[in-house]
Amino acid sequence: MNNRLYIVRKPILLADLINFGAGRYMALNEMCMKNTVLILIIFSLLYSGCRRDPLRVDISGIDNEVRIIRFDSLLFSLHPDSISRWLPKLSEDYGAFLERFSYVINIGSPGDPGYEDYLHRFLSDSMIREVYGRTQEVFPGLEWLEAKFSRAFRHYLYYFPGREVPQIYSYISGFNHSLIIDEGILGIGLDKYLGKSADYYQMLALPVYMKDKMHPGKIASDCMYYWASTEFPYNDSVDNVLTNMIHEGQLLYFTKAMMPREPDSLIMGYSPGQMKWVQENERAMYDYLVENKLLFDNKRLTISKLVRDAPFTQLFSTDSPGRTGSWLGWQIVRSFMQNNPEIGLPELMEETDYRKVFSGSRYRPR
Repeated sequence: MNNRLYIVRKPILLADLINFGAGRYMALNEMCMKNTVLILIIFSLLYSGCRRDPLRVDISGIDNEVRIIRFDSLLFSLHPDSISRWLPKLSEDYGAFLERFSYVINIGSPGDPGYEDYLHRFLSDSMIREVYGRTQEVFPGLEWLEAKFSRAFRHYLYYFPGREVPQIYSYISGFNHSLIIDEGILGIGLDKYLGKSADYYQMLALPVYMKDKMHPGKIASDCMYYWASTEFPYNDSVDNVLTNMIHEGQLLYFTKAMMPREPDSLIMGYSPGQMKWVQENERAMYDYLVENKLLFDNKRLTISKLVRDAPFTQLFSTDSPGRTGSWLGWQIVRSFMQNNPEIGLPELMEETDYRKVFSGSRYRPR
């Protein structure tokens, strides 16, 4: 958007002063100034709006309604003693997902010897059934989540019209895995999103930084982030801090594009205090990485400290949240997209020369 505003003002001649008088001239001049200021204010608001919401797009013409298959409810509605009778039907209707779910709960493949007995034990386990009951209390219905996914995947189809929208399932994993992602499949382990105060997480002695993200509101953004990680995997011949930061930034930028209504703090899994910390320390963090020659460090431990989840980032103070390298990567990618408006989201996500993204970003931390 061109931010130059050209206002043509006719010059006032001596004859004008004679005809209108000095008083009228001053009134006319004041009126012109007021109108000019008003135009500038309106233009500024419109321009800042464009800058503020670059990912707001019109998805009203895209038809996509997501329905979540409550595989958890279906499976636990079966009596454990009737597994042998229902297993052929389950395999016929949900074969691909059943296969992956079975490995998540560590009982092998439906065709393996002893599979029926293992599934019987899983469904008969008193703790598992108790957890299932708890998920039914927290998630009596998933209409709200279906609405979120419907909007998110409309954005997905807007940017990637040729891509497939996965079938989404909910399941109980016995606290094994939060998500199952495979070709055409997206599964959500509801028992990993019961809320940070869930007693089970206390019993499992999970650290606070993990429990803080295990709540229903985090499901959709987690799914879109990890869906992107399988659709657009890391792929660079160079593997260092910077390239990993940029790839993380791509995934976070994608997630925001799919869910522009979601706050950045939710997408990152940060508290308001943590969000404030990274915003106030953006320049200091970046300068530290540059001054200590860490951007091109290829040691896996250094990379992990910056882009993997943790109670805090070890290179910085204990007040910092984890994944600050990912957050910095997001800011670099944002700068790249702002400075290269001819590049769309599909081109960004297909770009695997992460150094090219960095150089093209002209990133200047705040």
